[in-house]
This record gives sequence, C-alpha cells and structure tokens, in this order.
Amino acid sequence: MENITFNNLTDKQIINGKEHAIFEVEKIETLLNKNQVLKEQAAEYNADILALRDCVNDILRLMGLFDEETQSIKEDIKTGEESFIGPVLKSLGDVTVLLTQSKMPVIGKKYEEKLVQKFSFIKRVLPLVEKYGNRK
Repeated sequence: MENITFNNLTDKQIINGKEHAIFEVEKIETLLNKNQVLKEQAAEYNADILALRDCVNDILRLMGLFDEETQSIKEDIKTGEESFIGPVLKSLGDVTVLLTQSKMPVIGKKYEEKLVQKFSFIKRVLPLVEKYGNRK
C-alpha cells in the first residue's frame, strides 16, 4: 500500500482560510490508479458473489429446500419445525425418475433436457471454482 507522509510545517498551505496539504502529483496519481484497480476488483467480486448465490439457490431448489415466494430457505426448515430430510429424499426420488426416464428410447430426450436444466448451476459454478479454487 502506498503511503503519503507530509511535514506539518512545510507541506501545507492555507488558502481562503482552509488548510490544504501539498503532495507530489505522481503519488496522487499512483493512489488514484490503485483505487481504480480496487474498485474494479470489488465489482468483479460482487458479480462472482451474486453468481454463487444464484448457484446456491439452484442447489436448494434441487434439494426441495427453497421457497420461491420468499426467495430463501423454506421457513419451517429454517426454524427446525420440519426436517430437511423429507424434501431432500423427495427431490432425490424426482432426480432418479428423471435419470431413468431420460434413458428411455422414445421419451428420453424430453427428460434429458429437464435433467440438464435442473443441473445447469454446475456449468455456471465451474468457472468460479476454477478461478478461486486454487488460491491460497
């Protein structure tokens, strides 16, 4: 990180009753450039966080734990009133049916498309796993 230090006695000036610090233009430009890079990185991270949030929501949908109305985990599962096991097992059964039906010669294509749609989050999350997975 770039630090700017100044001598209180010589590096300030009073103009129209307001105190102003005097810095080298190159140091200010360096800080402004670094600030711009940080803003761009923050925007990229925010976009990645939104993409991950969407993928997590898709996983919750796949597991039968997502409430479309509240766009969150089902309330009774959050509070513990209902176990998550029931919806997960039902969803697992639905996926098993789709897998089985996708292999049928006549109607398989329609079910294969449903499977691809259900698991489309994987295609979106893989670049993020690649991007952040090997960072230390």
